[in-house]
Amino acid sequence: FEDVAQLIHACWFEFRGTIDIQILSPSTLYTAYLIFKATRHAHGFSNQAGNSTVRLVGGEKFIRTVVLSAKRRRRRIRNLNANTSMPRGRYNDHNYPGKRGDGWTEVELGEFFCNREQEGELEMSVIDVSSCGEGGLIVQWFEVIGQRGSS
Repeated sequence: FEDVAQLIHACWFEFRGTIDIQILSPSTLYTAYLIFKATRHAHGFSNQAGNSTVRLVGGEKFIRTVVLSAKRRRRRIRNLNANTSMPRGRYNDHNYPGKRGDGWTEVELGEFFCNREQEGELEMSVIDVSSCGEGGLIVQWFEVIGQRGSS
């Protein structure tokens, strides 16, 4: 991507994107991700979790809790068991980020099953309005990936 968004300092944030579901394959389960990087000066994310949604515009909203700091995940693991190793993903009703091969970080926002009868746009969002003082995050955008063998 040529253009990215940088959150320098904010008291709340909202990242929102849409995709026309007509370009998605029918009868396929998709997973949506937020793709981002933390700068050297990232702050305020280790104590916070945001809410994510993946839904048809105007459809029912299912909210997940997502964490944008890998430090928070590591601290939680240390508190539970010093010998525990945990991959990125879902744990304790939170979705945690993981590094990608391209140097960016991803966090799973939710899933969406695309059927043949649906029309409209798929909306993805990450929102945190519960704190003040977050910054140092570069957001590349959202990524929607079809699951193998689901069609």
